Amino acid sequence: MYAASNSDSRAAGILASLDHTDSAPRFDALVCTVKGLGGSTGCVRPFSCHGHALAVARCAASLRDTPTAPGGPVPTPPDTVPHMPDYLDDLRLAHVLADAADAATTARFKALDLKVETKPDMTPVSEADKAAEEVIRGRLQRARPRDAVLGEEYGIEGTGPRRWVIDPIDGTKNYVRGVPVWATLISLMEAGEGGYQPVVGVVSAPALGRRWWAAKGHGAFTGRNLTSATRIRVSRVGKLADASFAYSSLSGWEERDRLGGFLDLSRQVWRTRAYGDFWPYMMVAEGSVDICAEPELSLWDMAANAIIVTEAGGTFTGLDGRPGPHSGDAAASNGLLHDELLGYLNPRP
Repeated sequence: MYAASNSDSRAAGILASLDHTDSAPRFDALVCTVKGLGGSTGCVRPFSCHGHALAVARCAASLRDTPTAPGGPVPTPPDTVPHMPDYLDDLRLAHVLADAADAATTARFKALDLKVETKPDMTPVSEADKAAEEVIRGRLQRARPRDAVLGEEYGIEGTGPRRWVIDPIDGTKNYVRGVPVWATLISLMEAGEGGYQPVVGVVSAPALGRRWWAAKGHGAFTGRNLTSATRIRVSRVGKLADASFAYSSLSGWEERDRLGGFLDLSRQVWRTRAYGDFWPYMMVAEGSVDICAEPELSLWDMAANAIIVTEAGGTFTGLDGRPGPHSGDAAASNGLLHDELLGYLNPRP
């Protein structure tokens, strides 16, 4: 987990973050919004209300003096009313949701009595998948009752221009076998031209001790929490011969008659590794991998990954080249190699 284990230490961390002045993102981990700050009157408390009023007052005072953004302090023009940048309150909420999901998933990871069922599509679902999605939905119902929610385990609920998309455990097969490569994926999507597009994304992998996040227009970051983070960017590798290519498995490519192109691509690159699930996309965003692709995915597998990759300067499309997470498959790259990536992975005459 990334939250402190008790309310006092969490509150202390929030107050301390208000004085944070280095190059890391300077918005604090306080997950409350006050009327006039971000346009919301909701309040989300992942911890007890001990010290809550004081923290709110300190937060409001700090915002009056030095408005903040993920890249650092933002000067306030004279005679203007400061306000929170777009989506940052939603990003803070997404971190709270991830904290709650981490508590549910880590509590049952490697449990000898973990209950696992097989869904109609023949994929596994564990009690932890269901518990994590339930806790996320419950918090969203209290914090954002007007927003819709789409989750892997319980489907769509609600309508409107804002939709939270949840994969409670991406990598369930790893989870049930005790492999630590799994994560909770949380994204906020908004309706716009071309349909719903991700504007906030958090990928939390507690068994790896890693978390990544992004908000539209504010860049992508990795770290243990909002106040201890490093901005991430894609690589500048411009030749396939120098590129690292990540994927999940071979079977999906064969089933879709794309194995030939996949193998041809693997012969052209410097290195291939089957990291699988969310991890290749985060590696692309960090610049440690240059290209990755998967032939069959659902929206909840891609939405959070897509905004993080693009905010890190990369390109995220379907194999058909359509931008965003809507094609039922995915290709992600540093941008420089994207056309070549798609060229190899699409069927050729």
